[in-house]
Amino acid sequence: MEEKVNQKILEMLHSDVIEPVVGPPKWISPIVVRKHDIRLCINMKYANQAIQREHFPLPMIDTLLNKLQGSTFFSKIDLTSAFHHIELHPDSRGITTFMTNRGLMQFKRLMFGIICAAEIFQRVMSEMLTGIEGTIVYIDDVVISGKPREEHDARLQEVLGVLKDNNAKLNMEKCVFGVKKLEILGYEVSAAGISPSEDKIVAVRNFRCPETKEEVRSFLGLVNFIGHFIPDLSTRTEPLRQFIREKQLVLAKIKDRRLKICGSTNISDVCSRLCKDSEIPFDETTEHFLCSIGESPNAITLQEIKTETAVDETMLAVTEAIQTHSWPESLFRYQAFTKELGVIGGIIVREDKIILPPKLRERALEIAHRGHPGIVAMRRILREKVWWPYMDRSVGDFLQQCAGCAAVSGLEAPEPMKRILMPERAWQEIAIDFFSAKECATFLVLIDYYSRYTKVIEMKGTTARKTIDALESVFMEQSYPESIRSDNGPPFSSEEFSSYCVSKNIRLIRTIPYWPQMNGLVERHNQGLLRALRIAKAVKEDWRKAVSDYEHMYNTTPHSVTGRPPLELLTGRPIKDLLPSLRTEPYWQRDEETRDNDAIKKMKGKLYSDNRRNAKDSSIAVGDEVMLKNYETGKLESNFKLEKFTVDKRMGSDVIVSNDEGVQYRRSVSHMKKWPTSRELSMESQSDKLSQRTPATCSAEHSEAPSRVNEKRQGQRQLEDSPVQRPKRAKKLPTRYKL
Repeated sequence: MEEKVNQKILEMLHSDVIEPVVGPPKWISPIVVRKHDIRLCINMKYANQAIQREHFPLPMIDTLLNKLQGSTFFSKIDLTSAFHHIELHPDSRGITTFMTNRGLMQFKRLMFGIICAAEIFQRVMSEMLTGIEGTIVYIDDVVISGKPREEHDARLQEVLGVLKDNNAKLNMEKCVFGVKKLEILGYEVSAAGISPSEDKIVAVRNFRCPETKEEVRSFLGLVNFIGHFIPDLSTRTEPLRQFIREKQLVLAKIKDRRLKICGSTNISDVCSRLCKDSEIPFDETTEHFLCSIGESPNAITLQEIKTETAVDETMLAVTEAIQTHSWPESLFRYQAFTKELGVIGGIIVREDKIILPPKLRERALEIAHRGHPGIVAMRRILREKVWWPYMDRSVGDFLQQCAGCAAVSGLEAPEPMKRILMPERAWQEIAIDFFSAKECATFLVLIDYYSRYTKVIEMKGTTARKTIDALESVFMEQSYPESIRSDNGPPFSSEEFSSYCVSKNIRLIRTIPYWPQMNGLVERHNQGLLRALRIAKAVKEDWRKAVSDYEHMYNTTPHSVTGRPPLELLTGRPIKDLLPSLRTEPYWQRDEETRDNDAIKKMKGKLYSDNRRNAKDSSIAVGDEVMLKNYETGKLESNFKLEKFTVDKRMGSDVIVSNDEGVQYRRSVSHMKKWPTSRELSMESQSDKLSQRTPATCSAEHSEAPSRVNEKRQGQRQLEDSPVQRPKRAKKLPTRYKL
C-alpha cells in the first residue's frame, strides 16, 4: 500500500497537482487513502473552519430534471479529476498542506475535501456553459438534451467546443452520447418522462425488515429519495415515523380483533409490507390480510348470571335470606337493602338492577371500561343495569390498575422542597448554566451559592473546550471552587469536562434530567437576565451594555434572602456605588445574621410552595415497578410511557430506575408513578378490610357521627358569640440588643 501511495504522489507531482512545502506551514492536515483506486483525500475538518465560503447555490435536482422534459436524445459528459481543473492562488495553497512520508505537500489545484470546492466548481461550470440551450450542469456532470437528433448534436458540438477551449479533460469511460434513455443522479430520463433508476427500486424491494430505529430511519431515507413517485408518501410512512417516536407500531400489541388492509388504499401499506403477512389473502379482491386476532370481553348473558348464582355460596345464602327474612351477620352488606331485594327466575335483583355473582363482576368491569371512560362515566354505565356491594369502590380499584388510564393521568403530587444549605464560605459551591437568546448570543451564567454573586460570560460556542476556557478566565480571578452544580447538557456531560473537574479537584454535581428545580438558583437568575434583554430590545439599546448593567446591578444590590449585596459577601468589603454612604467598614458581625436570614427565608419559601402545590412524600421505594413521565409533546401524547421500570436506588427525590433490558435512567421521583398493581392483590386487601367490619362496628360508627357533628356545631356557636379580639403577642428585643 505504501508503494502505491508513493506512486500516486509522484503522479500528482508530475501532473502539477501538488508541490512540496517550503518553510514552516501554518496548517497541516492528515491524509486519508481510498484503497479501491488509490485516491488521496485530505481530512480538512479543522482547516475548513477557517475557509471563507462564497455560498454559490447548488441547483435543485428537481429543477434540473424538469428542464429535460420533452427531449428524446441525451448525452452525459464526465470530467476527469474535475476539481483539479481549477488552479489555486498561491496565497490559498498553504491551507491544503498535508503530511506524507516524502515530506509536507500542498495542493496547487482545487481538491476534494475543501468545504467550498463543490460550489466553486459549480459556479465555474455554470458561467462557462451559460447560454447553451438544453444543457444542465450539476458539479462535474454535464447533460445535453434535444428533441430531434439534429438539435441534440448541434448542442453537443457547442458544449464540446467550449470545454476544448477551456482545456477540459473528459473521462471517456463515463461519457454517454446520443442515447434515448439516460441514468443521472439516481433517476432515469427518457422521452416517456422521469422515473427512479432500477437500482433504487431494487434497493427498496430488497431492503430487509428493519428492527431498530436506526434501520427504520435508513429505510425512510431510501424511500424519500424516490418519494416524488409514491402518492401520499407521508401518510403511508406515518406508522414508521410513529415507531421512531417510540410509539407502538401499528402491528404490535393488538388487543382487539382487527384487519390490516395491505395495498394502495391503506395508509399503513409501507408498514404492513415490513411484517410477515400470509402470502395468500383470504379476500383476493380487496387484498385483506388477517394479521392478528385478540380477545375482547364477551357479553354477559342472563343464563350465565342464573348459572353462577345457583353455584355461588354467597348468592345462595342471599337468596335464602330473602325468602326466609333471616339474615346472618356475614350478609350485612346485603341486609341494608332488604326492602329493595328480590329473586326473579333464579336471578337476584335490587329493584330493576341485576346483582352480579362475584365471578362475573370482573368481566362486567372490563365491559364497562371499553373506550377507557373515567370513574364517573364508568359508574354510570354499571349503575344503569347491575349492582353489587361496594361496586363504586371496585370501579375505583379497577381504574387504578389500568395501565392506559395511568399513562394519561396527571402527575403525582410533588414531594416537599429540599433547600440547599448555605455554604460555609464564599466561592465554595457555584452553579453554572447556559442561557441563549437567539437575537443576541449564548451566555454562560455562574452564581456563587454563598454570596449570590453572579458572572455572565458571552460565549462564541458551547463546546466543552470553550466552556472550560470561559471558566478558567473566572477561576484565575476568584480561585477554584470545591463543587460545581450543572445540568446534563452536552458540554457538562462530556468526558472532557469531567476530566477537567477531576484534574482541578472540583466535585461535579449534575442535576436530575428534566428537573431544573435542582439548579433553581441559576434558573431563576436567567429570568432576570431575559427581562433585561427584552427591555434593551424594546428601547433599542445595546444588549451587551444591558447585560453588563444588569450584572452590576444584581451584584451591588442587597439580596432579598441574605440582605447583603452579593459583591460585599464575596469580597468582604463595603460596596461603593454612585449613591453616598456612611459605611466605611464591613459588618463582619453580620455573617451570623445573614445565615439566619438565609435559613428563615428558605424555610418560609419552602412551606409556602409545599402548601400551594399540595406536596407530600412519595411512597415509591426500591424494588417498586413504576412508569416514567413522557417528555414528548403533542396533543395525543400520554403523560406517562407504557414501559415498566424497576426502582434500583433512591436518594431523596433522586431515583435511578432500569427497564427489563438493564438500561438505567435517572429521574425525579415526581416524574414517575407506580405501575398499576395486580387485580388479585387489590381484591384480597379489600376483602380483608371488609371482613373486619361487622354490623356492630358499623352501628357504633353511625352512633358516634351525630355526637361529633353536635360538638362541631357547639364550637362554632361559641366562636360566633365571643367578641372579635385582635391577637396579642409578647414583645421581645432582638438578640443583638440583649446584654
